[in-house]
Amino acid sequence: MSRDLQSTTSTPASDPLMTHSAGVVFDPKRFLRLRGFMMLTIAVVLGVPAVLTTWFLVPVYHTARAQIRFLSTDPFVLTMENTNTSYSQFVNTQVGLITGPAVLARVLDNAEIRTIPTLVNDRDPLGYLSSRIDTRVRRLSEIVNVTCSMVERDDAKLVLEEVIDVYLDYTASEEERSGLARLAMLTQERDARQLELESQLVAIQNLQGALGIPIIGETPLDIGEGQLYNEKLAQAEADLAGAQRAQERTQAQILEIDAILEHASKDTPIYEFGVEQSVSADVRVSLLQGQVASIQSRLAGTGRLEQEALPRREKDKVQLTSLEEHLAQVQLKVRKEVLFSIRMSKSQLLEVITDQETVAQEEVVKFQELVDEYKGRLDNTTDQFVKLEELNAKAAETRGLLETVRASISVIKVESNAPSRVRLVAEAAVSAGGPDYMPRLLAMAVALAASAGLALGLGLWHELMDQKVRSAQELTRLTGIPIIGSIPHAQEDTVPNTTNITLISEKEPLSTLADAYRRVLARLLHADAGRSSIPVLAVVSPSKGDGKSSLASNLGIALARAGRRTLIIDICYWHHILEKRFDLPQTAGLAEILKRKSTADNAIHRTHVDNLYILGPGLDSSALVGALASREMHRLLEGASKTFDQVIIDTPPWLIMADARLTTQLCDGVLLVVGSEISTLGMVRRCLRELDEAKANVVGIVFNAARGTVGGYMKSNRELYYSYGNGALSSKSDPVKVPAKKTADSVSGSGTKV
Repeated sequence: MSRDLQSTTSTPASDPLMTHSAGVVFDPKRFLRLRGFMMLTIAVVLGVPAVLTTWFLVPVYHTARAQIRFLSTDPFVLTMENTNTSYSQFVNTQVGLITGPAVLARVLDNAEIRTIPTLVNDRDPLGYLSSRIDTRVRRLSEIVNVTCSMVERDDAKLVLEEVIDVYLDYTASEEERSGLARLAMLTQERDARQLELESQLVAIQNLQGALGIPIIGETPLDIGEGQLYNEKLAQAEADLAGAQRAQERTQAQILEIDAILEHASKDTPIYEFGVEQSVSADVRVSLLQGQVASIQSRLAGTGRLEQEALPRREKDKVQLTSLEEHLAQVQLKVRKEVLFSIRMSKSQLLEVITDQETVAQEEVVKFQELVDEYKGRLDNTTDQFVKLEELNAKAAETRGLLETVRASISVIKVESNAPSRVRLVAEAAVSAGGPDYMPRLLAMAVALAASAGLALGLGLWHELMDQKVRSAQELTRLTGIPIIGSIPHAQEDTVPNTTNITLISEKEPLSTLADAYRRVLARLLHADAGRSSIPVLAVVSPSKGDGKSSLASNLGIALARAGRRTLIIDICYWHHILEKRFDLPQTAGLAEILKRKSTADNAIHRTHVDNLYILGPGLDSSALVGALASREMHRLLEGASKTFDQVIIDTPPWLIMADARLTTQLCDGVLLVVGSEISTLGMVRRCLRELDEAKANVVGIVFNAARGTVGGYMKSNRELYYSYGNGALSSKSDPVKVPAKKTADSVSGSGTKV
């Protein structure tokens, strides 16, 4: 077998079983060791250009600052208004207004603001302006700091001043609009309650009238029946007489007004009915009288002037005459309008009086009838009196609500003059220092963090995607089980490329590879001290290609060269690896022994290495399946342990086939082999967990195909090893030569049956 046994022939990820069954293990030390340089390189390659780009692209800003105070309670004149809005909610709302489109859109209406270059060049001036305005609520105070950051110092101050002015105007107009809206709602409520009260009073009066109760609240039960209705009848007759007299008086007044209208002229004033007072109060008359008085005053003044003022005086006289004529006509027109208005009101009054006369007549007839019907109606008045009391209660309630609404309207009118809740404490000003570099520095820090994060993410991705074991230290941290040996990769030694690694302990006994196998053997032998020996040792690995067969054969060779009779049993019936590597015929083997088709003496082969014997899986692979845990297998191992000094079992991969699980239960110890860049950390962990569940005695772990690392000691140890060997023999004039490259045929041997 060539060194391909130690190099990966197929990755574990290609096996679906292993890919899905093995978990992910994260080792920080391994992560930093394997991925640190890559992450640092990525971070530098991405971070340096990102920082430089950020330095040139992110501008520095001048910041203007102002302070606004938001009072915790509304200022009041008469009463404090209770609101359901918390102070924090109020402040957050105002802050949202300052940085929101309601205010900033009005700011952009300013022509001077629109000429700022950064706003002119931006596709979304409103969005840019919103990003430049910031507000911060000072903790445990009523002060809010408002800032504006712009590239130019004057622009920052100009924009912030405009924002503050627009915001204060906006809040004032909103408060005024809100007060007017509340006032309108309360006025509407007042009118509705007033109508409701009037309707209730009318209903009460009607019910009282229906019951025959006077307005003073008397009832037919309080006084005698005849007395009540006689009084009502007398009152009705008196009302009728009064209505008739009023009707006559009103008719006379209407006739008098008609006569005055017929003889009215512009030169005759009319003092009846207060007509002249109404004429004097008319706006048109007052205006013309003022013009006439003005011209008269001017004429009085120009009488004392020189001769040059005479044309102007004549013109004023003409204008005065015209105005006086127009005034007389207007006065006459107004007198007629007043008289017509008075006549119309008197006519309406006459109609009302006529209706009252009719009502009085009806009352007389009604009370005459009530006297006769009183006895029959008296029994039905009880329910109506109850209804009357209910109406009175409702009317009282409505009257109370109406008074409350009227009081609220008065309070709103007074409180509209209260000071505002928002006050400007400090006007906009720019600090005397230079521009603020913090945004640029923060952007650079973000660029560095993003580059580092990307590098870290790629490192984590590589680590999670590549969990292959690469060092013995990783196994130590993962398992806590002693690493009894680390076998270097063939390329780390000077052996020829065609050397059969399976027989390296025989063919190249002075190589570092052979020495590493002997070190494993020494650790195993040393581990036996003070406890029971391990006559039957199983060599297992999580995956294929870890180097089980190489370890088993080289341990067997080392034991045989040490004078121990050693038997290696190959139970992998799919691949007759050991028989091929030791150039043995594939004849009857373990399967035939377990099925009693052959004996151990016939199936066990002697190799060309003294004291080393091989038992292959046999020819009938189907017979071997399921027979590894049989009593025959147990008896075979017991007999072999008595015949041989050491029995080594080469098993199939643990995570691929169940044969290794069946065999380890019959063994005295298990040696786990993990190949570099073959098995993953998750595979190793799962393999050890299942070994523990099977109660297997894991005597140690061998790390196979180890590679040299930068700063490691593998290369120096190899050079020291060969230089020490050459130096030790040079005194005898027989230097150790580095083994020459050999062909595969030159290292093959033959075997015979025992």
